[in-house]
Amino acid sequence: MIEPTENQLALDSVWQSICTIAGQMGVVPLNKLPGLWVFEAKPWKLTVNPHRETIEEVEPFRVQVEWNGVPAGIISAYNAEFVHHENANIRLLAEALKEQAEAGVLKQ
Repeated sequence: MIEPTENQLALDSVWQSICTIAGQMGVVPLNKLPGLWVFEAKPWKLTVNPHRETIEEVEPFRVQVEWNGVPAGIISAYNAEFVHHENANIRLLAEALKEQAEAGVLKQ
């Protein structure tokens, strides 16, 4: 069996944390929202498109990620593409979201 990479484990953690935080904030099921769901876990900002169509340039079932107000990446169920910056990557995002999910409810 092939072991998952650190990035694959981080991607899985990101999706788990997004679902946990959405539940804590009472915005589930996400696909019932009228549009995008945006939330911040400083210094990160995530724009989630849980729909089958592109909305405001966010492709279906994708998450646009900003780090300190700068576009940093795009996440899908199978992949995460980030800019090349030591402080903006999938592993650091996973850590921040996991901390936030464990800490409790974010303010929108």
